[in-house]
Amino acid sequence: MEYMDVTEAARKWGVTDRRVRILCNGGKVDGAVKLGWAWIIPADTEKPSDGRKLRPIKTRNIRPGSVDIDGIKALQEEFPLDGSIAGSKGFAAVVSKSIRSLLAISGEDVSEKDIKSIFSGKVVSHVSLEIHLVIINFRSLLAYFAGHKLRMNINTIEDIRTRFLQGINDINPAEYRPGLCRFPFRGEERASIDMQMIAAFQQWESAWQNYHPLTAGTILYAEMLRIEPYEEYPEIFAYLVLASVLLPNGILPPIISMDDGDELRAAFLLAAKRGNYSDLSSFIEKRIFDAYKEAGNV
Repeated sequence: MEYMDVTEAARKWGVTDRRVRILCNGGKVDGAVKLGWAWIIPADTEKPSDGRKLRPIKTRNIRPGSVDIDGIKALQEEFPLDGSIAGSKGFAAVVSKSIRSLLAISGEDVSEKDIKSIFSGKVVSHVSLEIHLVIINFRSLLAYFAGHKLRMNINTIEDIRTRFLQGINDINPAEYRPGLCRFPFRGEERASIDMQMIAAFQQWESAWQNYHPLTAGTILYAEMLRIEPYEEYPEIFAYLVLASVLLPNGILPPIISMDDGDELRAAFLLAAKRGNYSDLSSFIEKRIFDAYKEAGNV
């Protein structure tokens, strides 16, 4: 593969060298690799969309909601997370209950007994191979998040998506679905998915990542549901994105129960359409406390 340096890319795209470095540092240039202090970029890489033109989309006045910081900190101290957590019974219980409920939301009825059998390496004949892979990949990703600090950007989202669909869709796992975002923000036109994703991560870099991890993860979770960038398993994928913010910061992801559908949808719609994340943040916080309770009971 042929590569170009920052100067060559700047000349090709009609921007400054500094602009190219900003785009590379922000994870917006496909295939860009940093060698020492310098960036190299595949020669056929197209110029990223200019997010500076997205100001009407990305500028949002949101109400993030509050977090019981002391309560969360106490839970973290009681049940510390690190890379070894993947082998604990408490973590396995949280994962199995979470994936069961998320599969139910996706229209798949899989018992907790069957999920535990699949986790143990057994093949459950009445469960499809695809669902076996969904369950296994889900657990593998949560275990990975517990031991790795991630830099959240569009490339990271695509990597999570690719890992999640490993063995299910190995051809174009991170290709955006056709159409527009599912839920436009109040007073906003339904922009294309790629523009919405760029806008969301500009907002992440400028503001959201500075919130408490629970708040930041909740906002990003809502964005993945609001935009719904991918076709298959949108609810499970949004949960994985939430977990990718929480677990590296030492916080168990929430257990969303089978009966939570109506409450979760109402809280999400308030966040997605009006920018009020108070109810959704409170919901996620309560379910995180449930996760620690479940982990402690095992």
